[in-house]
Amino acid sequence: MEGITLHFRHLGLDLGDIVLLWNAEDSTRMAVDLGTGLERLAWARTQQRWHELIYGGFAGTAPPATLDAIRTATLLLGSGITPAPRGAGGVTRRVIGTIDPEAVRLGASALVREAHGYWSLVGALRAPWPQIACAIEEEVRR
Repeated sequence: MEGITLHFRHLGLDLGDIVLLWNAEDSTRMAVDLGTGLERLAWARTQQRWHELIYGGFAGTAPPATLDAIRTATLLLGSGITPAPRGAGGVTRRVIGTIDPEAVRLGASALVREAHGYWSLVGALRAPWPQIACAIEEEVRR
């Protein structure tokens, strides 16, 4: 495996990077990773503290890993990828498995509603937020 990373900055702010990887023995096998996103661009614009920018009013209400898992699970479930033993559904199950059960003992609906609103800015999700919240809560109790 070989590769190169290009970092990009604007007005003295690191905005991200782009990584190009290729198999040294078969250069037709390549991968690209763009290391920036909406959150990174929003940070560059506002320079808010990261947790407040990403989690809004929920910053500090649960461990960051749980907040990240709920955001990710909302996108996966909202896109129709339901928990399963393997494949894409296995990823969904593993993501939900990292949610701290104590942090969502009273439910996940407010966090899911917030994440659903965020992901809906990018594109329409197939599943409504109440259905996603129920799926997460059921999987956490599993």
